[in-house]
Amino acid sequence: RPEHLTLKPGTSHRVELTESLGGVSYVHLIGPDGEKIIVEKRGDHRSALGDQGDLGVDPAHLYLFDAKSELRLR
Repeated sequence: RPEHLTLKPGTSHRVELTESLGGVSYVHLIGPDGEKIIVEKRGDHRSALGDQGDLGVDPAHLYLFDAKSELRLR
């Protein structure tokens, strides 16, 4: 989910669009293989078109599944 991702300093993803909605903004990113992902950011700082960054995620928000059985591992 966008609220569980963070944008950290780096170069793996490029900002395509930032939707500013008051105290929250949604940053639309393009990855190195053209994949698109959205990160929610809170506060007054807004990412600008062309800014770059790496994705981060708190492991507490990850769900892992077995590829064969599709059973949840964590």
